[in-house]
Order: sequence, then structure tokens, then C-alpha cells
Amino acid sequence: MRSGPKEGNLRKFRVMEREKERIEDELERYRGREQRLVEMMGLLSHKISLNDLLDRLVRTLREATVSDAGSIYLVEEYETLRFAVAQTDSCEIPFTSFTIPISDSTIAGYVAKTGETLRFADVYAIDASYPFHFNADFDKKFGYRTRSMIAAPLKNQKNEIIGVVQLINRKTAWEERVRSPEDADRCVLPYTNYDEDFLNILAAAAAIAIERASLYEGIERLLRGIVESSAASIESRDKTTAGHSQRIAAYMVVLAKRIDKCQEGFWKDVHFDRDQIREVFYAAMLHDIGKIGVREHVLTKANKLSDDRLETIRLRIELQKMREPERAEEWDEIFRFISEVNIPGFLEDERYERLKEIAGIPIVVAGQTRPLLDDFEFENLSVRKGNLTEAERKEIESHVAHSLEILKRIPWTDDLKNVPIIAGTHHEKLNGKGYPSGLRKEEIPLEGRMLAVVDIFEALTAMDRPYKRAMPVEKALEILRTEAKFGGLQSEIVEFFIEKKVYEVISDELRKNFTLTSEEILALE
Repeated sequence: MRSGPKEGNLRKFRVMEREKERIEDELERYRGREQRLVEMMGLLSHKISLNDLLDRLVRTLREATVSDAGSIYLVEEYETLRFAVAQTDSCEIPFTSFTIPISDSTIAGYVAKTGETLRFADVYAIDASYPFHFNADFDKKFGYRTRSMIAAPLKNQKNEIIGVVQLINRKTAWEERVRSPEDADRCVLPYTNYDEDFLNILAAAAAIAIERASLYEGIERLLRGIVESSAASIESRDKTTAGHSQRIAAYMVVLAKRIDKCQEGFWKDVHFDRDQIREVFYAAMLHDIGKIGVREHVLTKANKLSDDRLETIRLRIELQKMREPERAEEWDEIFRFISEVNIPGFLEDERYERLKEIAGIPIVVAGQTRPLLDDFEFENLSVRKGNLTEAERKEIESHVAHSLEILKRIPWTDDLKNVPIIAGTHHEKLNGKGYPSGLRKEEIPLEGRMLAVVDIFEALTAMDRPYKRAMPVEKALEILRTEAKFGGLQSEIVEFFIEKKVYEVISDELRKNFTLTSEEILALE
């Protein structure tokens, strides 16, 4: 029975409707691609890590072409490609990086070698004229079905190939999943000429973004290397503080990150972005760089007098014992007292008066009468607290001003411009009794106040100081609270440091021998 005019018109109408829907879908896809191109160009102006950039690039390229999977290989030395990032919607597989040679034996290697863009409707049916074949190991291992593929070179502005992008399985819809050969039959389409042209445009933008991020990371590695070398050079002059700057940096990075994550109380509106974390890291690493201007014998002073000077005093006393053997025990006791006083600590009034009396005891040396201790020896031994004379203390304290001046001369980028002031205020106190400038709370940047807390804690608990034992953590935390109580440190920082157990980031083993790299410090949480 023939269909009438109405039925024929109805069929034509349905065909027209389907064509209309197809055209609308294509237009929507093109509009989506325009948006992806805008996103890709936006990546050129963002400063993000190379790994984050690669992830975003693959995601954008996959969305633009409705691809189930995608990956990027980067060119490295010795004619190799590194498998740098991979994504797929249909499988959850842990990523493992590896390298392959730039050669004709693989699809990615061939593209990197020749600069050609390759497109296959079915990788299991690649023309025999090509020198490579599809490696099906992934499909076999995970039950996947790779069908359509497009691979394009990533070329920089000099037309040099810096990598390869591969997209796999163009789908009929983004939400489709390819978990079996049947899924591939149902929803995987070949890539089109338009896909290829569009991918080449996006690949050019991607290459610029990748090279820019790689250059930035190279500069960052150079800066870290210089900073690490500078810190090591300073600490090599005073081996008793080896690892101090790195431990301070670790505390600062973790303290800043945990403050940033705090969503309540005093810290809820205080945040540290990636650049600010880098800023406190570099300030911590370089906070003692001014010690390069402090004389080494002052920097490394362990006792009030050096061993050589104490030995000179002992020889004087031995000469007196030879002249007055009947007073040998008395002279031995005098030297024991001097040796005890020589050790840093607190010198009470009674012991000070006895030292003063001993210093003036007349002795004969080379036929000349002189006091047992000269002015230099008495000045050093009579230090009431610690082991530094007033002049030496001022010299040590001057390192902060030196640090500020040295760091100010460095042309820091905008994202690191506060490094000098952070490093230069770590010995200031909220009550104005710190140094070098006697600043008060509102004049000290928050990061400088944070650095003051962790610097004191690290100095108290350090295990590598020959002139003192490491203080137990609990006692050191008590001292921090006392300092805050009397207006030296900010109580909110001290309490956060204690409550969030920031101090636990450095184990006893790391206190003895700090082995973390800069990258590992910055990754601490």
C-alpha cells in the first residue's frame, strides 16, 4: 500500500528535524570550542606549576574535542620523550611516568621526529606503510578499547618540537564512557579534518604555555639553588647551626599553610596563596644571611674564652705552682673555678666577686708582675648571662640589619618583594624591645612575627649546639607562652603553633640531621 502525500511529508519533516538537531549539536560543539580556545589563551597569562598546567591543558583539549582520553609527552635530553600527563574518563588508573625514544617505533615518537599530525579512525587498523604499530598493552591490561586517535606535535615559537599531544576516542557525547569494545562501537567517532585543524591551533597555544611554565620552573630551580647555596655558605662558617635555616623554613611553610586552612576564630580571614608561601620560605632560608658580616670567632663562640686562651691561663697557673708548690691545691682550685665560670650560664653576684678577686691575684711572668687575668679575659669571664660580651652581642645582633640590607639589594619580583622585610624583622618584639629597629606590633609584618616565634623555638630545641643541650619541646613551648605573656611574641601565633602542633613537622631525627630538599619543604603540610 502506497503512502499518501501526508506520510511522505511527515517523513521529510522528521528528516529535516534530525538534520536541524545535528546542525544545532555541531554549532553547540563549535561554540564550546571557541570557549576552550579562550581558556587556552587564558593559560598563557597564568603562572601555575608545569604539572598543573599540563593537567589543565589535557582537560581543555579533551573537552574541545569530546575525547575520552588524552596525554602529553615532553621532549627531554638524549632524544627522549617523557610521558608527562594522562587522563581518561573511563578508567581510574594511577599515573606512572616513563620515557620513550624519539623514533619511528611509536606513534608519539614518530610525531616528535617528523612533526606530522597523525589521525586514525581505528588504531588497530593502521596502514602498513607506517613504520610503527599501536601498542595495545594498556587495552589488554585494563579492558579498554582504543579506537580513534589524533596525535599532534607541540611546537614553540621557534618551530621546535617540545612535545606531543595525543587524544583518544572522540565520543558522541561527553558523558559517554568507553569500558568495552561494545562501548567503542556504540559511541566512538573518528576525528575530523576540523578536529585536526582545531587541535593544531590549540597545540600551538599549549606549546607556548608549556615553554613559559618550563622557563618559570627553571628560574625557580635556579633561585632555590642560589638560596640553598647561600644558606649553606653561612652555616659552613658556623657548623653548630647547620640545618637551622632549613628547619626554620619547614616550620614557616607549615605554619602558613595551616593558618591558610583555618576557617574559624582569629585566623579565619588570614590566607596565604602559593606565592606567599614561597615568600615566607625564601625569607626563612635567608633570614640569617647577614651573619656573613659577623666575625667568625664571634659567630662560633662556644664558651666565654677560647680553648687556647683558657690553656694560656692554665700555663700561668702551672708556673705559679712550680714557684709555690705549697699552694698547688689552691691554684688547682682557682683554675677549676675559672673553668666553671668559662662555661656559659648565669654568673651570680657572689661568684662574680670571687672572679674579680681571682683576676687581681699578682703573678710573675717573665720577670714581670701582672694580674692573673688580663682585662680581655676578665671582661669575657665576667659576662653575667650567656657567653658574649656586650660588644660581641651587638655584633651578633647586627646580622639582622645586614640581612635586611643584603636582601634589599636583590631585584625581587613582585611576588617575592616582601622577603627583605620579613627576614629583617624576625628579632623585633611586639613591645618594641627587639632589634635592630625597636619596631612595635603594628610595624612588624605578620610573617615577621611568625618568623620570630619559629626562630626562638628552633634555637631552643636545636640538637646541634655544642654549648648547650637541646631543650625539651614542652619546656620550649612554655618559654614561647611566657614571651607572649610579657609582650614579646604574638600570643595568637604562639597558641596556633602549639594547638596545631606545627612543631611536630620536625622529628628528632631531622633536628639531628636535616635532609629535606627545598621541594620537599615546600610540599610539607
